[in-house]
Amino acid sequence: MATARSTVARAQLKPSLSLDPTGFPPADSPSGDNAKKTIITVSGQASIVEKLTPGLSGGLSTEAVEWKRSYGRATKIVNLDADFLPLDPERVQLNARHLRDIPVLHTFWIECPDLDTFKASVKDEILQWITMLRKCGVGQDWMVTIVEPADVRKTSKLLARTSVLDKLKQDVGGRQPDRCCSLIVNDGLVRFRLLPKYPTKNDSRAAESWQTLLHKVRVLALQGYNRVLGKFEENMRSERERRNDPNWNFCDYFLLQEELAFTYEMLGVYDEALVQYDELDALFTQFILNSNVTESPLWLQRLAESCSNWSGLSLNPVVNHVLRNVIVSKNPSLLDLRNYLFSRQCAMILKVHNPLEMAKRSLSFLHNSVQEINILELSFPKGSIACWVFLSCLEILLTYEKYSDSSNRIQLYCLHTASLWEYARSKLLELGNLCGLMPNMEPSSKQIHRVVELSSGIRDDHYVSVDRKGRNPIEKLKEALSSKQAFQKYYLELSELAISTYKQIGRIRSARYIGIDLAKFYLLLEQIPQATTFLLDALKTFQGEGWDPLEWQTLTEVAHCYRKLDEKEKLVRTCAQIAAFKAMNQPEDKEEVERGREEKDDQTGAAPEIRMKTGGARCSVSPLNNKTNETEDEDNAGERMNFFKELLALAEQIPTEVNIDACPNMVKIVSCQITNRSSTALKVISGAEVTLALEVFSNFPDEIQCDEIAVALAHTEPLPVALVLEAEKKKLRKTHSGGAKRTLSNSSTSSMGAKGSNSGRSTPMLSGEDAAASQESLNDLSEESHRLVIMEQFDRKQDKTLAATRLLCRNAAQVLKRKDSSGMILRDGNIKKSDFTFAFRLTQVSLKPGRNRFELNTVAGPVGKYDLSQLSVQHKKLNFIVANLKESLSKSFSVISELPSMNINTSLGELLCGVKEIVTLSIATGSQTIQKGTVLKVTCSRGLKGQQTEEAEPLKGTEELQSQFEIVLPEGNPFEVLQVRLTLLAELPVATSSIVVKDNKGQNWIQSVSDHLIRIDNIWKSPGNDVVELPLHFIRPFHVSVRLTTSYAKKIVEISVVGDCAKATWFEISNPGLILMNGDKDEIKGISLEAICGGEDSYEISKDGSCTFFYDLNIAPEVETRHLPTVMKTRATLDYCRIDEISGDHLDDKRSIQIMPDFVDYTTLYILSSRILAAQGAEICRSATICSLILDLEQVSPTEHTSIMYEVLADQAVWAVCGRAAAVIDMSSAQRQTIHVEVMPLVGGHLALPKVRLSKYIVPQEGSGSSAKQNDKRDSSSMSKLEPFSPGQIFNASRFQRVHVLANASRKKDSTASSDQQPQPPSLTSLSLEMQSLSTRSLLLQSQAIGGGSNTISLP
Repeated sequence: MATARSTVARAQLKPSLSLDPTGFPPADSPSGDNAKKTIITVSGQASIVEKLTPGLSGGLSTEAVEWKRSYGRATKIVNLDADFLPLDPERVQLNARHLRDIPVLHTFWIECPDLDTFKASVKDEILQWITMLRKCGVGQDWMVTIVEPADVRKTSKLLARTSVLDKLKQDVGGRQPDRCCSLIVNDGLVRFRLLPKYPTKNDSRAAESWQTLLHKVRVLALQGYNRVLGKFEENMRSERERRNDPNWNFCDYFLLQEELAFTYEMLGVYDEALVQYDELDALFTQFILNSNVTESPLWLQRLAESCSNWSGLSLNPVVNHVLRNVIVSKNPSLLDLRNYLFSRQCAMILKVHNPLEMAKRSLSFLHNSVQEINILELSFPKGSIACWVFLSCLEILLTYEKYSDSSNRIQLYCLHTASLWEYARSKLLELGNLCGLMPNMEPSSKQIHRVVELSSGIRDDHYVSVDRKGRNPIEKLKEALSSKQAFQKYYLELSELAISTYKQIGRIRSARYIGIDLAKFYLLLEQIPQATTFLLDALKTFQGEGWDPLEWQTLTEVAHCYRKLDEKEKLVRTCAQIAAFKAMNQPEDKEEVERGREEKDDQTGAAPEIRMKTGGARCSVSPLNNKTNETEDEDNAGERMNFFKELLALAEQIPTEVNIDACPNMVKIVSCQITNRSSTALKVISGAEVTLALEVFSNFPDEIQCDEIAVALAHTEPLPVALVLEAEKKKLRKTHSGGAKRTLSNSSTSSMGAKGSNSGRSTPMLSGEDAAASQESLNDLSEESHRLVIMEQFDRKQDKTLAATRLLCRNAAQVLKRKDSSGMILRDGNIKKSDFTFAFRLTQVSLKPGRNRFELNTVAGPVGKYDLSQLSVQHKKLNFIVANLKESLSKSFSVISELPSMNINTSLGELLCGVKEIVTLSIATGSQTIQKGTVLKVTCSRGLKGQQTEEAEPLKGTEELQSQFEIVLPEGNPFEVLQVRLTLLAELPVATSSIVVKDNKGQNWIQSVSDHLIRIDNIWKSPGNDVVELPLHFIRPFHVSVRLTTSYAKKIVEISVVGDCAKATWFEISNPGLILMNGDKDEIKGISLEAICGGEDSYEISKDGSCTFFYDLNIAPEVETRHLPTVMKTRATLDYCRIDEISGDHLDDKRSIQIMPDFVDYTTLYILSSRILAAQGAEICRSATICSLILDLEQVSPTEHTSIMYEVLADQAVWAVCGRAAAVIDMSSAQRQTIHVEVMPLVGGHLALPKVRLSKYIVPQEGSGSSAKQNDKRDSSSMSKLEPFSPGQIFNASRFQRVHVLANASRKKDSTASSDQQPQPPSLTSLSLEMQSLSTRSLLLQSQAIGGGSNTISLP
């Protein structure tokens, strides 16, 4: 194989001008600098290099690789694009000025088929190549690649690592074996393919080796970059440290650090390139700032000498290349350097797709550049800097338009473009003034020469970017300076763009500021309507934010506009505003200013800052120049007086009446008070005279003779009751439960219009205080309606789990509605005047500057509520109106026409039944006058009687009360309360014979509360309401109960009287009686009653006191039970009287009460007694030991119910029933029977005996002739059933008995044993099993006993 080597000629690459992702050509592309790539040298076999170089150049950039940088810097993802050039020892040396020409990796390529060839010649050649690299100082950045066919790479199976690659790594690689690699190809170099289309087994090996080779080249090249950039940065830092050297030049250093930026840009690391330009910008700015305080260096002085070019910023790469050449020649101007530096910054920003950063930097770049020109005191011609700013702004804005055309993102940059539009507009206006292009100017020859001079300092080929109409910034500027019409067109266009952009971002104040300049421009054009529009917009903003000086200036300009337009109505309003404009020398403000000045001087001793109230906002006025402020106030006062005189003159010239909003600057209400001589201030009778004490403050500079001062009243009619109740309910639902809330309660107070018997009447209305309160409720609801009603909504999945939670607004459409913004008086013209039909008036009065006090009168109108709505001060055809008094003052009064209303007051608290009670009938006269002797007819409900009583008349007397009577009223004036005393008596309810009183249970015969009504004829005849009903509630004074008790076979009747009234009232109970009733006779044969105790004595009871009377019910032995009546009727009587607590005297007549209880099943049939017997051989019962429950049942009266079912109902925690818990007993065989039931006490102590329940066991009667269907399906009547005995038929003699049970002795003995000999007590488990067995057997026996009669137990 031939071993001749030849160098590969450098490939000639033709740089192409391509567009980057931002839409701009790469910077410096014509020179080929930015078209440069990473340089990698190649050496070795020429034939191999010629074939591999194209593939390597295209394959490196196909994949990105991670660049691990030195010094702990952040890693970057880089797409490496390289040129493979032959090795040139001269270029290998590090060049301090041209970083991109330095190779970063040196490669050696050779084909070596076997080890012999490697040892013979290849090894020595590679070592010589590495030695040459070390002599050049780049011995660390190398790479050796061996190209071998796929079938050649075979190793010995006996000796490991015997391939050519392994030998190369051992002999050449040394400590860096990764720098040696191999490339496998198929069929030699003639048929060499980089990536086989259909790889075989050998092809896949070749493709893998190719990808491995590309990755290793990328990694080693980036490692080479780390060393090259590290050395370059050291040289750059050393060069920067020499900046104080007199021979040091910023242009040289600029080009040096820009090489580093170019390198980062070449690698695609644009953010690092931007950092380099930012460092250059900061360094240059620092030099300029230092020159302001120290001597400027020579290179900076040369920058100040060149001031003949003021071409604006250009983002064109071709222009930037020209500017860089100027920097290379070390003869740039300040603007050239700034233009080039910012254009390169913009290029990097746009390549990282962050145009918002470019937008943020634009305005600061322009302002800083202008400031640097001022610092260096550069002598530019007048208007040249304005041209540079104007061109730069348009170039930047054109760039933004390209982004808006492509991605519609212009709204993201409006925050910064707005200032650029305004900056360009202001500079164009400056150029217009310099060149005589304003509407009021004619350009002179000097100004024309200035235009030519400005045009000569701008290069025509400086811009290639054009707008949508195909014009670049230079063409726009030259066209604007060519004529007044073009200037006017461009200036108005820029102004409108700036205003609209400011409005879009919400900076209304800036938009209004531009609008004032635009208004001045329109005034110069004699276009007054357009100027007025912008002035009014600005005035609205200044008034809302409280800018008094600006408001004053704008108002005067608006007045001049209206004067030119001859719009007298609008001029009148403007003159009124100017004449009443708030100034520093007003009394109110003077006091506040002086007070604030004294407080400030006392605290700090320094000149205070005066803060004046300006219509809701505040503006600060510094008193440093007091003389100037006083002069301005005097000038303003004189101008105010002139406008005031003009206002009075216009009042006679205007054809129609003009309404002027006088709030808040012209006339201000200080205070007001409504008074009424005849009644209270807030409740007035229709037709009464009402006075309004009004105090107003006038801001006019002189006195005004007013024809009339009036305050309009807004009339509100009474609301329907249904609407008020609905409003109250809504209000209560929205309020919290903690506070005291106003509710509409249904008390005993009754109005003449509240109730009636006629259902066909009209909707009821509220009047007086209720109307005012109801209106208040609706006002509260209207305020609540303006609040957002937020509710939660839960979205759930199909499995009912929570998926999401949302907040919904239920009244968004009502609250979030658009508000009318055209409420300004200067815009909408006329303020709406309220209805002055109802109004306080005062005629022919003088309104002086400052405080004025007036008394206005009116006559109360129809019924309703009257709110102060508007104040009107009329002078000839001028009407100064202060609106919205209802919200600001909240002053009102109600005109009512109330009908008399009645209610009953109890002076002693609650009313008692059965005794005379004195109540007071209160009659509110309302707006009526009641004549003396007026008679009212009163009708009481059933069980209630009464009469009119004088105050000194006692309760005790024989005069009979009536259910219908008349009362005579005294004389009553409007809104007075008349009081009439009434004596009432409500009867105690008497029980009827149909009510049954059972044994052992008391029955209350007197109800807790008795409701009565008093009906009074309505003599005032309100519509649909002839009768007034007043409810009364009476309570019982005492509680009476009658019950029948049993003692074995004996019966006792008990009559109890218990005090039940809340207040301490004493009663005397006497003469009790109880008799039997049998039809018309007062006796029953065989039954007698005998008083046991308390029959002849009298008792005194009060609250919680009681007395009891007992009667023995004797039944003759010879009387059989079946001959006794089923129901025993009785009648109980007693006398009562209210007495004095101390003396015991009777306060009322003695009255009787009668009760008629009925007794059913009053004979005793059976007597049951039970006892517990211990087990045999034991004297006392013990727990966990079976005992005997002995049940003795004795029949004492004949009865047909002889089959009795007993049930032992034991507490399972105390007793365990081991025997038969339930069984049926047949009492027909013997009148006394005894039953034994085995029970077991579970605990020790004095235990209550198990309860025993007896029931009637009714055996079904057998029927004959039953059908088959009846045999298959039994009816419920054919089965045995149980019925309970009535109370009193069974007497349990052992109901409250107890038995003493001792604890088990074996348990005590086990508890005292030692802990190591404690076996598990067998009694617990066996006891549980035994209890379960016995319980199961008991239930089985019980079911058998209930199921049939064969198991009936009959014991002797």
